[in-house]
Amino acid sequence: MAYNKGPGKPEHIVLAMTPLYHGRAGSMSKEMQQMSSQEAEKVIRAQAEVFEDLKPYLMKRWDTA
Repeated sequence: MAYNKGPGKPEHIVLAMTPLYHGRAGSMSKEMQQMSSQEAEKVIRAQAEVFEDLKPYLMKRWDTA
């Protein structure tokens, strides 16, 4: 909500969230380091499914914020 209709500049939101993105990417990399490609793919697919399931909710929040 802060990004698309908040009082601040969208690029400030992106800059504020960047460390969280890097932290999650690093954490995910560390978690998957000992996994096979197939195991890692299952984890990624499971996260993608959750996102797909939540997408209508997120789009509604985006539009109504």
